[in-house]
Amino acid sequence: MRPIFVKKGKYPLMKVMKAIVSVICVVAITISAMGQTKGRRPKAKRINSQFSIKIEGYDAFVNKLIATRDGGALLLGYIQKEGGQQKAIAIKTLGNGRILWAKEISTGGNAQLWDAGLTREGYLLCGFTQSGNNSDALLVLLDFRGNPRWVKTIGSSADEKIFDMFITRTLDFILLGMTSSGVGKGDVLAIKINSKGELQWAKALGSTELDIAYNGVQLPDRGFLFAGYTRSFTDNGNWDVMLLKTDPNGLVEWIQTFGTDKNETARSIALTKDGEIILSGFTLGGGHGFWDGFLAVTDLNGNLKWAKSIGTSGDDRLYDVTLTSSGEIALAGQMSGLSPIGSASLLLMDRQGNLEWANVYAGNSFLGVGTYKDSALTGAGDVYSTGRTYTLWARVPYKGKLKCQNDSIQPSVKDLNFNSLLGLFEATPLTLTERPLSVQPEDLTVKIEDLCAEKSKTGKKTKTRTSSQRGTTDKKTTVPVKK
Repeated sequence: MRPIFVKKGKYPLMKVMKAIVSVICVVAITISAMGQTKGRRPKAKRINSQFSIKIEGYDAFVNKLIATRDGGALLLGYIQKEGGQQKAIAIKTLGNGRILWAKEISTGGNAQLWDAGLTREGYLLCGFTQSGNNSDALLVLLDFRGNPRWVKTIGSSADEKIFDMFITRTLDFILLGMTSSGVGKGDVLAIKINSKGELQWAKALGSTELDIAYNGVQLPDRGFLFAGYTRSFTDNGNWDVMLLKTDPNGLVEWIQTFGTDKNETARSIALTKDGEIILSGFTLGGGHGFWDGFLAVTDLNGNLKWAKSIGTSGDDRLYDVTLTSSGEIALAGQMSGLSPIGSASLLLMDRQGNLEWANVYAGNSFLGVGTYKDSALTGAGDVYSTGRTYTLWARVPYKGKLKCQNDSIQPSVKDLNFNSLLGLFEATPLTLTERPLSVQPEDLTVKIEDLCAEKSKTGKKTKTRTSSQRGTTDKKTTVPVKK
C-alpha cells in the first residue's frame, strides 16, 4: 500500500481514512445534539381543544380570527370594563394552545381591532378609534414577536370605521367599512394603502340611505367586490344583501342586491378557484325561527345561483366563511336552541350547499373561522360566564369533534328565493388625513383555561401546570408576555 507523506512523517492511507470518518461522525452527532437543544425549538403539538382566554378585570370580545401558518391564530377585538372605554387587543396563539403574545392598544378613546394583513415586517392590524363624537380608521403594525412598529389613524371630521382588510395582487391593501362623509346617511368606505400604511386613495360609495361593507375580495380582472348590506334600494326600509363591484381605482361598475321582504345582511365573502362568489350572513326571512344564517352563491357578475337558509327555532347567524384546501365551505356563527352547552358553532358544507356537519361548542358564538393544511379548523368568539365576557378559541379536527364532549347538531337547510335588483351607487372621492399616534401598545397578562381538560380519565381534576413545563397544555396558566 502506498504511504501518504506529510511534512512530519508518513501515515498509512487506511488509518487516515478512518480518522477522517471518525471526525465527520463526531461533528454530525454534535450538530444534531445542538439542534435538539437550544438551537431548535421542539415542534409545536397540534391541539384538539377549546380554550377560554381571560383578561383580569375586563370583558374581552373577539371581532376576527385569522389562522396562522404555525397552526395557531391571531385574535383581534377589544376589552372593556363596565362603563369604561374600549381598548383594542391583539392576541397571538400557538398551535399547541399557548399564548405567544398579547397586546393592548389604548388610544385615549374607544378603540377596536377588526382585521389584519400579513406584510414582510409583521402584522398590519386595522380597526377604528373614537374620540368624542367622531371615529377614525386605526392602523397598527406589529412585528411577528408582537413588538410595535407604528400606530396611526386615517380619517376626517366625520366618522370612518374599518371592518375588513384584504391584500391586492400588487401587495397593497384595501380597507373596508363605513363613513358618514358621503351622500347618504352612511356610505361604504373603501381605502387603498400600501404595506407601510401610506394612503393611496379613499372613496365613499353610497346612495340615499345607509350602506355598509363588511368584507371584500379582489376579482380576476383586478377589480374589487364588496359585500354588506344596503337600505338605499328597499321600499320598506329593510336591509338587503349588497354586492358592490368597483374597478381597480375604486370607481363603481355595478351593484347587485338580494333580499326577501325582511332584513338580511352579508357578513363574509369568499372567492372560489373556479370563479364563484360565496356569501354568508343572516336573514329574518329564512323561515326557521328568529334570525337564520344563510349561504348564497353567485357568479362573478353577481347573478344569484342559489341561496339556502340554515337555522333552528332560535337565534342563528353566520358571521364568517372560508374555503378548505379541498374546496369545501367552512362557516362560523351561532346556532342557539339546540344544545345546553352553548351556541358557538362551526359548520362544513359542500359546494352545492349540502350540510356535511355542524357542531356546537361552549360559548355564545364564533365570529371567525380559519382552516389549516393539516385538515383542521379553528374558531373564535366569546362566552358570558360568572358576570364576565371571555374570549374563546378552539382548534378542532376536520370533522369538528373535540376530544371533550360536545353536542353535534343537524340544522335544517331551506332554499331561499332572493329578489334581485340592479342599481348604481355614487362614488365620492374623500380627502382623508393620516395622523401618527403617540401610542405604545402594552403587554397584557392573560389567563388561559383548557375547557376540555377539566377531568382526567379517572374522573379526578387535572393538575395545574406552570408555563415552564414544555410540551404541556395548561388548565389554568397565567401567561405574562415579556416586553
